[in-house]
Amino acid sequence: LYSCVVYNNVAGTSGGGIMLDSAEATLANCTIDNNTSSLYGGGILLIGTANATNCWITNNEAQTNNGGGILLATNAQMILDSCNIQGNTAGTDGGGMICGTGSGLTATDCSFDSNTAGDDGGGIATYQATILLEDCDLTSNQASSDGGGLVAEWSDVTMINCQYESNNAWRGGGVTLYRNGDSEEAASLSNCIFNDNGAD
Repeated sequence: LYSCVVYNNVAGTSGGGIMLDSAEATLANCTIDNNTSSLYGGGILLIGTANATNCWITNNEAQTNNGGGILLATNAQMILDSCNIQGNTAGTDGGGMICGTGSGLTATDCSFDSNTAGDDGGGIATYQATILLEDCDLTSNQASSDGGGLVAEWSDVTMINCQYESNNAWRGGGVTLYRNGDSEEAASLSNCIFNDNGAD
């Protein structure tokens, strides 16, 4: 998909704007805006692999479940480059996006701004996933429970040159990291800035 606009669509279950099933997709200069799903992936539901460059994922909603902007299903893989994930809402986890079991996310030079989760992970939520964030800004995201900017549950997380600012949650205004007992999940933060995040 190149220079496409996906706007104001509704899905009765999942993938309000786009559902990419068993896909190897490329998105460039696309806008995914104001789409709604009743369950999963208000903007995009990915089952497969996708590369997105210079895309805007904005104002989408997963009404009762996960992944307001983007949902990565089990084992899905996504690369985001110079993308803006902004103003999305999830009824439960991952206002901006959620990464499911076995999935992988690499995001470079991306902005996660003003996303809202009814439960965990205002900007990003991950569950048993592997993510790399480099030169990313997570700003003004909100979660009712854990991880205003990001919540990572039993996930491998690497963050390089990232900024977390003005995010808010009940616990972990900027970031919440969970580890499962003696498991081997790792978290690595390098040259990251945390500023004016709040936990109520």
